[in-house]
Amino acid sequence: MSAKKKSDANALVPVDFVEQLPSTQVGTDEDFEAIAKSSDFLSRLQLYTKGKAVNKKLVLPGNYGIPVTDDEVTDLGDEIDFLPLARRPKAIDLKDPENIVAVFDVNDPEFKRIQVDAGKKESG
Repeated sequence: MSAKKKSDANALVPVDFVEQLPSTQVGTDEDFEAIAKSSDFLSRLQLYTKGKAVNKKLVLPGNYGIPVTDDEVTDLGDEIDFLPLARRPKAIDLKDPENIVAVFDVNDPEFKRIQVDAGKKESG
């Protein structure tokens, strides 16, 4: 009987993400695809290489980050691991920081209003 190699003891367990993890989705694929365009609504995960955020030293070049405002970036470092487990549509109106409006139903009139306003400059 041979002893196990040290590397075998630390090996990761293989996972079939399709079969072994639960999936959650609110809304249809069509609803999601209709609103998930570049920067229409969704916060974005971005690889920063140059530009204003790097020049302002909000994030290091080569790091991933999530832009929060023009003067704030959540710096995630130069390497990230993530596994999306769920998705859902979300419209958010940030015009009034004391009264933030978040809507998750694409058929709600408030969702549609926010969606239209999102195309305007400085819409909040």
